[in-house]
Amino acid sequence: MNDLLALVRWVHFLSGSLLMGAVAFDRLIAAPALRSLDAPANLGPLTWQRTWRGLAVGSLVLASLSALAWLLVESAVMSGQPVRQAVLPPILGTVLLRTGFGRIWLLRLALFGLAGTALVRAHRRSVGPQAAVWVWILCGAASAAQVLVAWVGHAAASEGVARLPLLLADSVHLLATGLWFGGLVPLALFLRAQRAGPSSAAAAVQLVVHRFSALAFGCVAGLLITGGVNTWTLVGSVPALVGTPYGHLLLFKLALLGLVLGVAAVNRYRWVPALGAGGPAAPLGAFAGTVLLEAGVASGILLVVGFLGIAPPGAHVAPVWPFAVRLSWRSPASLPGGWVALLVTTMGVLGGLFALGYALLRRQHRLWALLLGLALLGGYGADARRFVGKIDAYPTTYLRSPIGYEVAAITHGQALYQAHCAVCHGTAGRGDGPAAQTLHPRPADLTGAHLGHHTAGDLFWWLTHGIPGTAMPGFAAQLTEPDRWDVVQEVRTLGAAAQAAALPSNTLWPSALLVAPDFAFETPDGTPASLRDARGQSVVLLVLAPWSPAHEGLRELQTAVRGIGEAQVIVVPLGPAVPPGPDELVRLGAAVGAEDERQAIADTYARFLRPEDRRGVHTAKGLAEFLIDRRGYLRAAWGPGVQDGGADVPQLVATLRRLQQEPMGPSAPEEHTH
Repeated sequence: MNDLLALVRWVHFLSGSLLMGAVAFDRLIAAPALRSLDAPANLGPLTWQRTWRGLAVGSLVLASLSALAWLLVESAVMSGQPVRQAVLPPILGTVLLRTGFGRIWLLRLALFGLAGTALVRAHRRSVGPQAAVWVWILCGAASAAQVLVAWVGHAAASEGVARLPLLLADSVHLLATGLWFGGLVPLALFLRAQRAGPSSAAAAVQLVVHRFSALAFGCVAGLLITGGVNTWTLVGSVPALVGTPYGHLLLFKLALLGLVLGVAAVNRYRWVPALGAGGPAAPLGAFAGTVLLEAGVASGILLVVGFLGIAPPGAHVAPVWPFAVRLSWRSPASLPGGWVALLVTTMGVLGGLFALGYALLRRQHRLWALLLGLALLGGYGADARRFVGKIDAYPTTYLRSPIGYEVAAITHGQALYQAHCAVCHGTAGRGDGPAAQTLHPRPADLTGAHLGHHTAGDLFWWLTHGIPGTAMPGFAAQLTEPDRWDVVQEVRTLGAAAQAAALPSNTLWPSALLVAPDFAFETPDGTPASLRDARGQSVVLLVLAPWSPAHEGLRELQTAVRGIGEAQVIVVPLGPAVPPGPDELVRLGAAVGAEDERQAIADTYARFLRPEDRRGVHTAKGLAEFLIDRRGYLRAAWGPGVQDGGADVPQLVATLRRLQQEPMGPSAPEEHTH
């Protein structure tokens, strides 16, 4: 059914583009050129008006029939019923009146009706001011119908602030498609008709070709700009471009577009100059043939667009990386002289490409430029092993974990890690487990900086398949897929805890370093919430404390709440029970829930404290405080060993205000290891 839907969409896009292109070609290109030169309108056996109007009639009929077919197939897809059932009034009425697709379909049908009326009126009057008015109405209706296709595509389904720019980009993209692609067939018909036309129309042909060339150049610029916007929004990354079905279709579309631009370049630089040099009659047949070839490849692009519209956007699909390596800026940064080596390699490759381009475009010193280009590319580009920015990659490298970086996953992953991994990698992940001495090579230190070069998908691949040449086995048979993702989150926490232990407790930590694990809780009034809800909204002060109204640290914190502005305060009460607190403590935003859930939150966040502070988290005087910025990064921590139970309140308030003044950036990612 999806293939049928894509084919129906292709026929509709093609006919709609031809309809708009035929009318726009006449209004913007042919008619002004003929009037300006006072050239005869008879360019062959048929008048030009009869030619473009015949094309418009056929395109309008095909567009209307394909629109009806699109409605029926779309109704079948939406309802899950065969097409013969989808035509029944209950289903068809629901689609037409209660879906965005149906309402846009009705509006476009009305525009097709207006276009048909205008076409009939213009035909009856043939020439004159009234006929021109009806042709302009036809042009407007066809263009509006073309633009409204954007409102039944991916742009209309998007949400947030990106929706309007994406709809605008799609609309411009469709208009450029109709003007350029849709105008190729009328241009070819114009050229073929001129072969039998009078020689006095030669100047009109030259003017038409030059005007269309200028219009096509503007359309190409519009297609490239809006296509870039769509690609950035719907794909968003190189992995999604090369590792998803949507990305593959888009790459094929770009390849066809490159072929179209190649044919267009031949037309522009081979045949257009020939019109002025040797008269239009000689090259018109070949010129019209290449224009039709350009139109044929363009129809292939529209076929790909038909399939793109029913494929999930690459940004919403887990990519499968197809290469054994990938490039990373972190790899050269960790090597002595890595950036210098990367710069030299990059300059060598670019120099080789420049030399080859010079050899292709210039005759002078062509041989030397060719030899230099081959030598540079051979020395720097051919041997990929010398490229310091290259690291190994796997099909799951850019796969995002379906299990979020959250306390529940880390807690479960920690238990699995201790049962399956600690014997080799050690309890703290430093590669010093009981079996490490007998293994060659030694188990990896999971807290080292090298792990930051890899993604969560890399770790998942190793947990699933093992690492060849080492003692690392695959755990696909022992651990389920969710279990392996939980272990990945635990490995992330091991590295993050090692980094946090080396950071000072009396100042802000660097941003974009440690992601704060998420957790769910209930507010005292029973409202469900999570730490992630604060991202992009406010700074969070997370407090781990024994639940006691008499706790001195909580009393001081209660007083300080008035001075910390819009920051959200979340208190995780520790202990076997959570008695109802006074109103002042409720205002602090106490996170309630089951005891084991609160215990898991405390245990997880205690790992980000210095070793001497972790032991006091659950004592009667224990008070641990954490600052989390609006992006979701952990930025400061105070443990019970500091200032006899938490941060000095004035220092805490000052640090929090500094954090509130930082500009907002992108939220913390989920796929980085640490």
